[in-house]
Parts: sequence; structure tokens; C-alpha cells
Amino acid sequence: MGYSSFKILENAADLSLLTIEQMRAAANVPNEMQDDALIAMEQRVADAIMAECDIAVADEGEYPPTLRRERIEETFDLSCTVRHLILSRRHNITINSLLLDSAAVTSANYLLKSESGFIIRRPSMPDYGWSGTAAVVDYWAGFATVPGALQQAAINAISAFWDEVSRSTGLKRIEIPGVMLKEYWITEKSDFLLPDDVKEALKRFRNGQV
Repeated sequence: MGYSSFKILENAADLSLLTIEQMRAAANVPNEMQDDALIAMEQRVADAIMAECDIAVADEGEYPPTLRRERIEETFDLSCTVRHLILSRRHNITINSLLLDSAAVTSANYLLKSESGFIIRRPSMPDYGWSGTAAVVDYWAGFATVPGALQQAAINAISAFWDEVSRSTGLKRIEIPGVMLKEYWITEKSDFLLPDDVKEALKRFRNGQV
């Protein structure tokens, strides 16, 4: 695989994996009073899942890694010939354009494997493999709708963490009788350690899985 770098052309507006209703159900919370705490926890769970799946971060680092759908421009250094281009992001890939040394390569001349992120040059092309100076791929990758298996992994993680966190000093409560009742979560700097069953459920989404 040749060295590559990428930037986000269009970032995902929503990085969440669950709806607020799913968060409440996962934590067995009957109403909206703990929504702020749940949203904060879901964000940390999503971050932990992206870390576990080794989702690549764009070079500029402006946007957090995500499995949600984003538009990406990735540039491959082809100073050495490579058999495949391996995209940094995968799942539901749509290629908008592929340029080899600034010349367009049509879809008839390569094979895309969306689940693995492989772009394979068809043998009918000269010099089987990718060679030249650089290849630039403009593509979409990720999920517009979060798949059920990924949602279930997030639900299981929230269920596992909620009781522990709610008993800790991280869950704060503000109550003004007759005026307001609100609970919110003070986040810690440490990362969540995902349960083994959640890690196993994430196998399909882990970078490097083919």
C-alpha cells in the first residue's frame, strides 16, 4: 500500500450513533430529565467506538473520526508501484472521481471493494497495478443511516456504563423545588474501556478487517 493522506470535503453533520429515545431505553431512563447526561455519555461511547475501530483522522485534524457518511479526498503517493489503493475510510463507498497523474480513470478500469476499501486496477489496463506519481480519489464513505449492529454495540456500551456512572460523583443534580429539576454528567478525561462483547460486535467496522 502506498502512503496516502486525506482531507474531509464534506463532514458528517451528526456524529451520534443513537437517537435520544434509544439512549433512554439503553439506560432504562423513563423521561427527558437525564438527556444531557445521556447525550454526553453517548458522545464518549461513540468516541470509544471510533478508537476501538481505529477510524482514521484526516490530516488537518479539524473533524473527529466517524463511521458516519463523509466526503473525502485522498491522495496516494505512487513513487513505488502498488497493487491496490486502500482507502482510509470504507463502507458504502461511492467514488466521485479517480485521477492518476491528473488523468481521469473511469470505473470500467478499476474494481471497488467497498467493505474493505480496496480499489483494484483491472488487468486490462497497461502495467497492472497502480504506478505513476500520484492518485487522487474523491469519494463518499460511511453510513448515512447507522446500521443495526453498530447501534446495538452502542446500546450495550451505554447499558454497561450507565449504572456505574450514575452512582459516581460524575452525575450531578440541580433541583429548585417547583422550578426545575435537571441532572447532568461531568465527564472525566479518561477513556471508556469497552466491554469485550461490544468489541466483538464491532469486528466488521474495525479498520483493517477485509
